[in-house]
Amino acid sequence: DLLQAALHRIRDSLHDAEERAARSGKLASIGQMAAGVAHEINNPLGSIAGFIQIILMDLPSANPHREYLDAMQKEVGRMKRIVDDLLDFARQRPEDSRAFLPVDINLLVEETLRLSEPQARVKRVRILSDLDPAAPVVQGNADRLKQTIFNICLNAFAAMDKDDNVLRVSTRQCENDRGRWLDITISDNGAGIRQEHLSKIFDPFFTTREQGKGTGLGLSTSYSIVQQHGGEILVDSAWGEGTSFTIRLPLPAEHSSPTA
Repeated sequence: DLLQAALHRIRDSLHDAEERAARSGKLASIGQMAAGVAHEINNPLGSIAGFIQIILMDLPSANPHREYLDAMQKEVGRMKRIVDDLLDFARQRPEDSRAFLPVDINLLVEETLRLSEPQARVKRVRILSDLDPAAPVVQGNADRLKQTIFNICLNAFAAMDKDDNVLRVSTRQCENDRGRWLDITISDNGAGIRQEHLSKIFDPFFTTREQGKGTGLGLSTSYSIVQQHGGEILVDSAWGEGTSFTIRLPLPAEHSSPTA
């Protein structure tokens, strides 16, 4: 029985490793393509935006064509944001772990939640935090980890449309046969994710939002960042009952003073 259990664990570990390798290869290939496309689009977009601005400066305020030019300017701005998302995704490179610094995750979570408060107010979301006061620091890039937490919070806000929208954020230490970890769990009581979509949510450009409401790059970028930190993102969701994302980061053998 013990041998069989060990073989099952080995098989599951190999399967997980194969999935991570396949996803990494896909992300790298799409990242290279995205960078080329984004650079080719960025220059003409900048020219179009400049020409529109020049025309608006010379056009009388009563001219009925201003309405169309304003609409064009907004659409160019939206395309620019999509291109910027593409470039952010394409710039993901393997981090040099030797350059990582000690990061106080509790402090990082608090800072990120403060940044997300305006969006939370718009969506009428209550944010409840339960942070482990004994949580040790992790080694990492504070800005990239903050980006990951922020991305997941924004996705949660988009999924919630009730009278009692609640976002719960917690930090906890855990241990398994692969080491010691610090978990950052972000849970919402929103719409949840359909079972057939769960295997695709980290794929670049996959989104269930309405056209124009998302690029499908937020979770892909977050996945890459956490992977570069030697961690993983776990998802637990049921359609109609909400979603829980857990960012699992490895804990160092020796703890350092936090700098985040």
